Amino acid sequence: MNPFQALLLEGIFLEDEPLRVETPNGIVEVGQALDPYVGQDVIFTSHHLPEFPLEPMQWGGGSCKWFPRQCPVGHHLPERRGWLYHIKAEGVLCRGDSGWSLEQFDGTCVSLPLGEMLPGHQARIACVTKFSAEQMREALARGGHLDLVEGLGTKISDLQSMLNRLGKVNG
Repeated sequence: MNPFQALLLEGIFLEDEPLRVETPNGIVEVGQALDPYVGQDVIFTSHHLPEFPLEPMQWGGGSCKWFPRQCPVGHHLPERRGWLYHIKAEGVLCRGDSGWSLEQFDGTCVSLPLGEMLPGHQARIACVTKFSAEQMREALARGGHLDLVEGLGTKISDLQSMLNRLGKVNG
């Protein structure tokens, strides 16, 4: 079994190609960051990431940086103003001519439209290799990061609360 590996890319995804993200530590090319995970069984998530507190009247809750130009995911449209991209899936990470995907255990593929959904948005990509929870706890404890992970539950509940409020504003 492969050792635990984790990737977290968070920041403003740039509007040019190749797909890159401006993080607090500099600009990262997404393809280069994800390449070590190709062919591995992973848990993958990606989503728009508005600032907290959520700005329900701003495009994408504040995650969209296209304003006042036309947003390619539709945040300029009144009916999609508060829509937030989100995908979470598991499978073997693949990179092909048409972009990124995850091959599921049954052979089906889940497309990961990162290049269509992330440019011009504050967003996040997280990718972790799958292995037992006990191995993950041990690895995090060895690295002194277990306390950081325990606080993620609060952040997730904050995001869920933001999404619920955004849904109420958009009807």
